[in-house]
Amino acid sequence: MPNYSFRNTSGEPTLDDIAKAIGKQDYYRRLGVKPDATQEEIKKAYRTLVKKYHPDRNPDYFEAANVIMKEITNAYDTLSDLQTRRQYDREFAQKNKSNVVSFSNVAYGSYKQ
Repeated sequence: MPNYSFRNTSGEPTLDDIAKAIGKQDYYRRLGVKPDATQEEIKKAYRTLVKKYHPDRNPDYFEAANVIMKEITNAYDTLSDLQTRRQYDREFAQKNKSNVVSFSNVAYGSYKQ
């Protein structure tokens, strides 16, 4: 389970930092589950995070908590529906595949296209 801290002590990220960082995570990491998680595991993780980070429970950090909740809910909405989850998995795999440099294209220290 991700641990998004609302504390702003030295050495710890601020809630604004966390709100920015969570948007860059894949949906599974946002919810703190593995890609092969069951629907029940996804639901349980989502409910746990909602209880912990809901803006009503964190009024001092209302705006940042709203951002975190939006990102958590977006992840849950996608992963809780099997059809959209499959589509997300295909798109995520394709995106990650295109970012990988293939060493079969490298010859003697130069890149061939």
